[in-house]
Amino acid sequence: VNDVARLLGVSLTTVERMHAAGKIPAPRRLGMRNVWDRIELDEWVSRPRADGKLMDRKTWGPVWAGLVKAGVR
Repeated sequence: VNDVARLLGVSLTTVERMHAAGKIPAPRRLGMRNVWDRIELDEWVSRPRADGKLMDRKTWGPVWAGLVKAGVR
């Protein structure tokens, strides 16, 4: 979770909320831990948004704030 938060430039809580809301690729279970595939996350982050722009670390905070304001949790 720490690595995912750093990659997206958001807090651990935000990663947990995004995961719970199905807004990020699903992790896989490895023993007692959830782990994310770095390649899958990189590809997901690199996909263009609806407006054609790419997501980057700096845009995740405002995007998540907008989702929370809209009631998506």
